[in-house]
Amino acid sequence: MATSASAFINAFLLWRRLRNNEVYQPLSGWPKLVLQIVVATVVMVLGIEFVVPATDQWLSADVGVKAAWLLSLSLGGAMLYGIVMLLLGVRPAQLRNVDQ
Repeated sequence: MATSASAFINAFLLWRRLRNNEVYQPLSGWPKLVLQIVVATVVMVLGIEFVVPATDQWLSADVGVKAAWLLSLSLGGAMLYGIVMLLLGVRPAQLRNVDQ
């Protein structure tokens, strides 16, 4: 968590400095994209949380079963995220130019 927190703090400080020095000016499409990402992330987390095995099942499972669970949860979460992003109107071409 410390690594993630320090990365977020570093990114925020860099963003603030670039904005204050007027080096970085965000395009108009960024707020909408950030909202779409947040919604898709929340849906993905809830979807994974809904199907993740209970702790006692996880601890008592065989290594192969754990690997299969982890792989299916990862792929399922990625697919759910992608589907929600598409349903929210995000297209891969937009990610190249957020101002669309």
